[in-house]
Amino acid sequence: MLSKVSAFMKINMLDLTKGLITAIFGAIGGFILPILQSGSFDFNWTTILKAAVAAAFGYLSKQLFTNSDGQFMKKETA
Repeated sequence: MLSKVSAFMKINMLDLTKGLITAIFGAIGGFILPILQSGSFDFNWTTILKAAVAAAFGYLSKQLFTNSDGQFMKKETA
């Protein structure tokens, strides 16, 4: 069974799964946002990949530095 929260400075499988989902939505955003800004359809894999990596890295970094009580940059309490 997957733990719902991970300890400070630890990442579990649920975090990785959520990071993958965040990367997918980030890639979609990286694809749609430039289309809306420029008004033209220009399929650019580099932009999509950068958005996906940034989204996944941001989410996993947040999870890594959050304890199981949801406090950012705080060590686990007994």
